[in-house]
Amino acid sequence: MTRHSQRWLAGFSAAYLFLLATNHGTFFRSIAFGGTVLFAALTLAGSLRESHRQPELRLPLPPMPVMLTVAAWFGWSALSYFWSVKPRYTGMQLSREIGENLLVIGAFYIATCDIAAFRRYLAVVLASFVVMATLALAMATTAAGWDPMQKHNGVGPYSTYVVLTAPLLLVLLAPAPIGLVRRNAALALGALLLFLLLATARLTDNRMVWIALAAVFLTAAIASAVRWPMTFKRSPWRWLAPVAALLVVFAFAFTQVAKERAVTDFPPHTSVGATLKADPRFRLWNQLTERIGDRVWQGYGFGRHIQAEEIATDLADLQLTHA
Repeated sequence: MTRHSQRWLAGFSAAYLFLLATNHGTFFRSIAFGGTVLFAALTLAGSLRESHRQPELRLPLPPMPVMLTVAAWFGWSALSYFWSVKPRYTGMQLSREIGENLLVIGAFYIATCDIAAFRRYLAVVLASFVVMATLALAMATTAAGWDPMQKHNGVGPYSTYVVLTAPLLLVLLAPAPIGLVRRNAALALGALLLFLLLATARLTDNRMVWIALAAVFLTAAIASAVRWPMTFKRSPWRWLAPVAALLVVFAFAFTQVAKERAVTDFPPHTSVGATLKADPRFRLWNQLTERIGDRVWQGYGFGRHIQAEEIATDLADLQLTHA
């Protein structure tokens, strides 16, 4: 029974992962979400019931640092309901952001308790990215151009999706059993995925995506060097040179996007420096610094739009709603 539930869990959770990147087919994503949670629960119940007869079915506990971090984050967020300035809004956000996310975290932990399963899900995530990136590039070649709202959730969500997918490219190059055993295949696949990542990130015309990608790749490279120190010590330049080259590419792309924004969104002869100084984030952050100072310890309550109405009113800009 447990093995049967695990197979169904693998199917539903893989479908859910594949569909997460798009706003197309939301009905099927909802079905996949429900199936993932249901069969995760059945797999857990079966493991608890049958593991005394079949020890290989016993699910290992997550590492204690992971459990404590998740518990602290969600616990503190839930406690904020009692001092929220908008308890009803916080309650709705908690049910979605805390309740649903805990279900997803639990379900995917059960689904990926071994390296073989992790590799399969990694393949699903990267395959989904290839489909979504190729679709964006194909749409960009048409007369209508790429409309990110049509199938990619919009510029902001797609930019976030690109940044979240980026560190998984380095996993391909990791030593076996996590990475690909065939190094040439890993390098070729990594190069293809990197091209798709850079090309579609450029499509977004988003300046911040390049800063985020630089931070993500730098962090992933440092974490990888710590995780596999012997590999790093044997060939440090082979490790560092690609990351350094990527940082140069990101800096160049950021500059190009900033120059284009200066031409399209500002008066003639506006410099890139002036466009950065005029970025509304600085006004927003100055205003939020004062608000944070008023409630340093407890905050205003869970939910990123908890002060949206007040912030937008004070700044006279309906687009500025959260930090």
